[in-house]
Amino acid sequence: MMSGYVLGGMNQKALELFKEMMRIGERPNDVTLLRVLSSCTNLGDLETGKKIHEKILEMSSGEISTLLGNALVHMYAKCGSIVTALQVFWSIKDKYVTSWNSAICGLAFHGHAQECIDLFWEMQRTKFCSNAWVL
Repeated sequence: MMSGYVLGGMNQKALELFKEMMRIGERPNDVTLLRVLSSCTNLGDLETGKKIHEKILEMSSGEISTLLGNALVHMYAKCGSIVTALQVFWSIKDKYVTSWNSAICGLAFHGHAQECIDLFWEMQRTKFCSNAWVL
């Protein structure tokens, strides 16, 4: 249901459904959390995104999966909280190309050119290959 709302552009409905899930005590899985984070990203709803981040930390005993970490980096960057996006990025244990690209694009989007380039070169140094040139 939530995926349908997000894919159909009804992001507010997805958030309402998520809030109802939480109210009745349902435990969301990673797919549900990814969808609801997408809704926050699409709506620019940083406050709800922060609450979901707290819920993820609570449910995972502090260690966030790579997929949820990537979604959080993307959400924070799109919502204008690049410092938090980078904190989440550095906390991701197993970074994939999408992890690096989310952080690099977030920096670029917010005008942090030098930091963007530095992170790109750090990615190259650690043997990750970008699937898109962001420079």
